[in-house]
Amino acid sequence: MVFRTMRKRFKGIVWAIAITFVLGLLYVGGSALWRGNPLMDAAVASVNGKEIGYIPWYNTYWQLVQSQQAAGMPVTADQAEFVQYYALQQLIGHELLLQEANARKIKPSKAEIDAQLQALKEEYGGASAFAEQLAASNLTEADIREAITESLKIEELRNQVTANVTVTLDEVKTEYEEVKASHILIRPDGSDDEAWNAALAEAEEVLERLRTGEDFAEVAKEVSQDGSAQEGGDLGWFKRGDMVPEFSEAAFALAIGEISEPVRSQYGYHIIKVFERKTAEGEEFAAAEAELREEIRERKQSDEFNAWYAEVVEKAEIEVRDPRMRGYEALRLGNYEEAAEAYQEATAFYPDDPYLYSSLASVYDRLGRTEDALEQLKIAVEKTESDPELYLQLGDKYRVLEREEEAVTAYSKASELAPEDFMIHLQLLNAYTAMGRQDLVAVEEEKLAEIQRMYAEMSQASVEEDSTEAEDESAEVETSQE
Repeated sequence: MVFRTMRKRFKGIVWAIAITFVLGLLYVGGSALWRGNPLMDAAVASVNGKEIGYIPWYNTYWQLVQSQQAAGMPVTADQAEFVQYYALQQLIGHELLLQEANARKIKPSKAEIDAQLQALKEEYGGASAFAEQLAASNLTEADIREAITESLKIEELRNQVTANVTVTLDEVKTEYEEVKASHILIRPDGSDDEAWNAALAEAEEVLERLRTGEDFAEVAKEVSQDGSAQEGGDLGWFKRGDMVPEFSEAAFALAIGEISEPVRSQYGYHIIKVFERKTAEGEEFAAAEAELREEIRERKQSDEFNAWYAEVVEKAEIEVRDPRMRGYEALRLGNYEEAAEAYQEATAFYPDDPYLYSSLASVYDRLGRTEDALEQLKIAVEKTESDPELYLQLGDKYRVLEREEEAVTAYSKASELAPEDFMIHLQLLNAYTAMGRQDLVAVEEEKLAEIQRMYAEMSQASVEEDSTEAEDESAEVETSQE
């Protein structure tokens, strides 16, 4: 879990409350989706003996789904499992932090809670509007006070954990200083000493050419074995931490216009020339110092807190009980036999979820059980006949098993379900090319061309519409001026 710095307490509290509101809204409809599920009254996980229920987990998941939707990045069906796992990790992390805060006897004062509650009411347009929102969300003011209390506890916990973080002037200077440099890279042809010695000898020859007055950029274009060669070796501006240590140390030790001796790194031998530098002195540095110091402090606090949190997780007794989440976690860790067992168990609780069978198929693939993977994908497409991605997977599996006609049937279904999806048809084109089916390659090439024409027409129509609107607005302005 990544913990971002709370720059302002109020923003952090409003964020926490916003989630509480969403969870309240989701609770009403979300629980209905679980009706009849035997896991409904069970725990999805436990943290040091404290259980986390399915409803909070499911609601947190839907909050994340809606957040992604609002950001223009909707969660696709095959991504749902990852988002569910992420939601579970959020809840586990929240519970761990609360337990740590309680162990330290962190307790916000009533005045702090009242102040945050009042700020929240003002944010919603006053006490009356706030009360209406509570009622609509099926929440009480006590629920909000509890959420505020938890947020303040976690914030104070973070403050305590990172209290000893300091920032030195040298750290600020290092963050500020930059150089503008170019380099020439000579790579060894192998990894043995002979190859490295040959690369050094070549680098020394290049250095001699530069010392006799040849233009650095022209020599770089001719001999450098780095992607920057076409730009004359130009690397632009960079800070100390942007490059490997050996390179960075040499570059920042050079004066403007100075050329280095060959510098060895993991990539080969570098010849470096510095053209400009920004030093940590003068009015410009003084104006930037405070902001830089705060940025460094926040970064160090985040690193300190994350390191501390990793230790807390390591010591905690965390049990993931939901079989699907156990399967996903085992899959992530490469424990494929355990993942297969957990996913098989999960099918009893989520028998109609096609993507569960797709996940089980991916595990079987890793175990080399291709026939079993095929059977799971066949079940997946039976559960939903509307997802072209599943039919693509099914077609790929038939193709691996050299069952060409069945592969073509599955691919054709994917094409039928996604007539205007460029990426689907591109994948079909590649599949048919691999199969040597030039007749079907030609069909897909024509479909891709049609899709491109359609997009071009839509783009042109949009441009014309924007142009018409601009002309209308201009005419309105002229009329009003008359």
